[in-house]
Amino acid sequence: MAIRDANAISWTLRGARTEGLAVGDRVQVTGAPDLRGEGCGGPVVVVDALKVLDRE
Repeated sequence: MAIRDANAISWTLRGARTEGLAVGDRVQVTGAPDLRGEGCGGPVVVVDALKVLDRE
């Protein structure tokens, strides 16, 4: 799953916790970089915790 943070930096999220995310979801993520990983949306983060936030 590719996302963009509040600073307009793109990231690629990996892990089972990313299943079910929809376009436009705002999320709070805790994870660790996968320094060997390659992602189409930017640096890869392996997700440990993910919370979908209310939309503004």
